[in-house]
Amino acid sequence: MTGKEATLREFFYGTEPIIIPVYQRNYTWSKKDCEILLNDIISICHDTQKTHFIGSIVHVKHSDGNIIIDGQQRITTISLLLLAIRNAILNGDVSTTNETLAQEIEYQFLVNQFSRQKDRRMKLKPFRDDCKAFDALFGNKNEYVLESKITENYMFFYNELIIRAIDPQLLYDAIGKRLVFVSIMLEPSHGDNAQQIFESINSTGVRLKETDKIRNYVLMNLDAKRQEHYYNSYWFPMENNTGTYLEDFMRDYLTMERKAIPNKAEVYNVFKQFTSTNYSEGIEPLLQSLKHYSTIFKSIKECKVASDKANFTMRNLEQLDITTTYPFLLAMLNYYQEGNIEVEEVEKVLRIIEIFLFRRIMGGFYNTGLNKVFHNMHSRILKMQHDDFTYSDVFIYLLQHGISYWVFPNDEEFKRSFEEREVYKMRSNYRLYLFCTLEESLNKEAVGVKPKIRR
Repeated sequence: MTGKEATLREFFYGTEPIIIPVYQRNYTWSKKDCEILLNDIISICHDTQKTHFIGSIVHVKHSDGNIIIDGQQRITTISLLLLAIRNAILNGDVSTTNETLAQEIEYQFLVNQFSRQKDRRMKLKPFRDDCKAFDALFGNKNEYVLESKITENYMFFYNELIIRAIDPQLLYDAIGKRLVFVSIMLEPSHGDNAQQIFESINSTGVRLKETDKIRNYVLMNLDAKRQEHYYNSYWFPMENNTGTYLEDFMRDYLTMERKAIPNKAEVYNVFKQFTSTNYSEGIEPLLQSLKHYSTIFKSIKECKVASDKANFTMRNLEQLDITTTYPFLLAMLNYYQEGNIEVEEVEKVLRIIEIFLFRRIMGGFYNTGLNKVFHNMHSRILKMQHDDFTYSDVFIYLLQHGISYWVFPNDEEFKRSFEEREVYKMRSNYRLYLFCTLEESLNKEAVGVKPKIRR
């Protein structure tokens, strides 16, 4: 690792692209952040002896370019300001006595005129949607990505240049020569671990989610080409499939695979251990597995797991807080998709779960803690299953012969609970399930009870 004080002109010098890698979070700076930076730069414009320190930038050089480990928000924001100056000059919205200033800014900071990549010559390469929004700023205003933070902050700078009538030459000189930072370049060949350094840097401020750490761990030490391939082929589809439940999915996946439940705060550490033990030869098979199971997770959330009958039962189950069963459902539905059990078995198992959970609810038993019932249920069923007993037979047996907190109320206990349970003190989703189930059992046709009860 080497560290030295540097100017932005020195940092941007050369032909290699500056790459924001796929494991970084999106660009998030607000207008207020941009205003503070602009005011700091303006404060040093008229004093050529004055500098402004903008912190440290941690980066590592790969064959693909200069990879930013920490500092992407500052580098991106300064690039937006420089692009706004360049465009404002070209559009005639600000004036300067230096006729070549726009071209200087372009070649020094924004565009690599000697790039071998014919499709893209910009020096800064943000990731995915940020990159699309950034590149659009070089073209027609009608093609700007207006919903992007990139565009929003660029427009802020552009308008401020006009409103404040700032001399673009003074601003440019201040940015290039007197904004200083500590450039920390990592050297993996000398033992620098980018992942550990990234975690240390991000241990303060906005907390990294466990899945942020996992994404970084999976992608960080790869070259840019493989990073994008893995992200586009596996990670991004997995994020799309799980939506806001990505952390829950990752925990359920690890529970299913390890047959042990990780603490929510330890998911990342457990993932690292699991990976080093089972995927030491390469991470891609694990990413393929995660993507596959994320599609099953999505089918559970959307109640589209198999037949109409199975899907109907899933919709009922969603009202009963069944997240503790997800590791089991992931394993069981994968087993079904592989052709090991028939759809009738899936229907039966889901119906058993519904009966099990609701009987416990009516009996006043808490469903919390049932993750210990389901976390290794699939593997236990496979160990006990043989030709005389179906998958669902063994499932029923295990539920009925569990330890005390597995209580599966029998018919008499269930009937008695209807006489003793104070239904109107039950949680609203449980009441809704009960009333809808009772009403639908008395009618041959669907009566649409739920919308009426929710009014």
